[in-house]
Amino acid sequence: MATTDIILLKNVFGSEKGSGASIMYFIIAVSGILWCLIFRRVKDLRELE
Repeated sequence: MATTDIILLKNVFGSEKGSGASIMYFIIAVSGILWCLIFRRVKDLRELE
């Protein structure tokens, strides 16, 4: 099971130069989406616009 996960990560993000950057961009994107989903429910923030 663990080797399958590693192979999947290598296929998605790569294993050459720049693969660390692609993982970093993916984490930033996911955290940004989660941040927006969490804070869009705060009514005080919506009233600022």
